[in-house]
Amino acid sequence: MFFRVLFTALSCSAPFIAISDNVPHWVSLLGWIYILGMLCVGILALKAEQIISWCDKQLAKKRK
Repeated sequence: MFFRVLFTALSCSAPFIAISDNVPHWVSLLGWIYILGMLCVGILALKAEQIISWCDKQLAKKRK
């Protein structure tokens, strides 16, 4: 439950942290890394079927 609350707070505050001028540079950098990381996770989730089929093809080639 703690991690769910933590990640919800990060998700809601990351855009505000990234564009704010009143935070240290390293906090702004962490906000941008979090935003880009979540975008990458979303893209991977959308492409999951294609990734799985590619992995299956690679395994089939390896078994031959």
